[in-house]
Amino acid sequence: MAFLSCDEFRALLADEVAGLEVPERETRSHLAACASCQAHAGEILWQDRVLAELSARARADRLMAAVREAILSTKPVAFGEPAPRARPTRPRWGAAAAAAALLLAALGALLFWRPSERGEVVVHPPAQIAPSRGGAAAHPSSPEERQVSAPEPSISTAKAADREPPPTPGGAEVAKRPERPRAEADPNAPTASGSSPVPPRAPLSARTPAEVEAKPAKDIELARTRTVDEAVREGMAYLRGRSAAIEGARLHHELRYDELVLWTWLHGGMAQADPEFQKVLGRMLDRRLERTYAVALQAMVLEELDRVAWQGRIQQCAQFLLDNQCRNGQWGYGDPSIFAEEVPSGGKRPAPAKELGPDGKPRVVRRVVVKKMRPGRESGDHSNSMYAALGLRACHDAGIVLPKDAVLLAQKAWREAQIRPEGGWCYGKHEGHRAYGSMTAGGVGSLVIYDYIAGEDRKRDREVQAGLEWLENKFSVAYNPGPVEHASRGENGMQHYFYYLYALERAAILYGTATIGRHDWYQKGSEALLGCQRPDGSWLSKEGGNEVSDTCFAVLFLRRATRALPDVPTGQRR
Repeated sequence: MAFLSCDEFRALLADEVAGLEVPERETRSHLAACASCQAHAGEILWQDRVLAELSARARADRLMAAVREAILSTKPVAFGEPAPRARPTRPRWGAAAAAAALLLAALGALLFWRPSERGEVVVHPPAQIAPSRGGAAAHPSSPEERQVSAPEPSISTAKAADREPPPTPGGAEVAKRPERPRAEADPNAPTASGSSPVPPRAPLSARTPAEVEAKPAKDIELARTRTVDEAVREGMAYLRGRSAAIEGARLHHELRYDELVLWTWLHGGMAQADPEFQKVLGRMLDRRLERTYAVALQAMVLEELDRVAWQGRIQQCAQFLLDNQCRNGQWGYGDPSIFAEEVPSGGKRPAPAKELGPDGKPRVVRRVVVKKMRPGRESGDHSNSMYAALGLRACHDAGIVLPKDAVLLAQKAWREAQIRPEGGWCYGKHEGHRAYGSMTAGGVGSLVIYDYIAGEDRKRDREVQAGLEWLENKFSVAYNPGPVEHASRGENGMQHYFYYLYALERAAILYGTATIGRHDWYQKGSEALLGCQRPDGSWLSKEGGNEVSDTCFAVLFLRRATRALPDVPTGQRR
């Protein structure tokens, strides 16, 4: 195989942008080994996307202007008048010079224009954070993902129509849960007596969730020596201690931790004024909106912080999510949208004293209508789609008026992909694949959200009921039930276990039930989590887990972080 120089690679990159075939193997090898060409390729591909979107938007205006100009400049010809004799045309060197100048200007823009420093798009090689203390490799992707090696980036795969994404990213007491105070004691602060606020770890921490669910008598007694609040404080202390280590680190070479950690800190009790919280918040806001998981979680964080003050930025998130909805109603990883960046007032607006709504949060008085500005890819996956639904719920609650057809299309995608007669979901609409826990819980929660946005009664939704029946029949808090299709390790394994528990929490609270059938999901789940927390305060799945994301999901479950939905008083059928 011949090795390319940087000049040769950049020439091939120009051919790639022009739509020509290039030797993928050679370009991929050079790209993986050359950091400067990685940065250059990222800039060129971003510029190509921006120019394509600008061109698509301006094409109709230019066409209509040309038609109007042609009509106005046409000389009227009387009926019966002979047509003038055609004369041979002479070369118009002035027009040729203008065309050449336009071509040079376009080439100059392509070669020398750079994106803003707010968030440069760079094609990165696969990157992971440092290995965990438990010896497991860093989680290679989003909250739920395949256990395969990430391919080296290439300019061909970067522009592929749609990559196969790795999976990632979430009774009466639940529905009426009062608003939690947001500022709890600092996890690192000593108690009044000067001792550590958390008792020493019991030997139960070495056990697996399956061993905890069996509940021998001695295990029950050990679990009772610790409380949920103590476990949450330990988990929060662990995440705070890891904050510096995860700066700039990525769940996958295109996804970061910041949004998930902020969401967890909000619900775990960290004060918003905490310097560490503000540092990560500023880091999140300084980046371009790039990927579905991160944008959805960002909308959730900002809506929870102050949905009135941050409404402009939340509108940007809504525009991004709409522009990345696939043609079949799903979401994939997503691509940056210039239309989202053009939304004004992306920062925080100072606001006067606010009137509170029935949910104890600032009442929204300004409604903002958004619409889809570009077509999406052909199809996506259910992992990205369930987080897109969470983000759209946050946008809706912040006063963003979503297009009805987008909501109905998202509903339709989930309904059509439900596996019958099982009633559950897998990662995508795949022939012959079977349902499993994390995707089924995500499907139930997503359909409930769309029922809520559309003003329909979730209690009468047949697909929601079928999904709940699947979760009841396969119920477990000891493993992710069913054959996780990307794990290739049989049924009922620990693959994406904590991701599954957080999806289960969302499905139950959004629907409004303290039990899944006859199963008390929170009591059993919290007992399992208390039993498998590690001595350093973290959680980690034994099958391809990641300490940071697994700890976030565990804390979110224990805190019952999902805000319940109001009932639909009209009793509408879908």
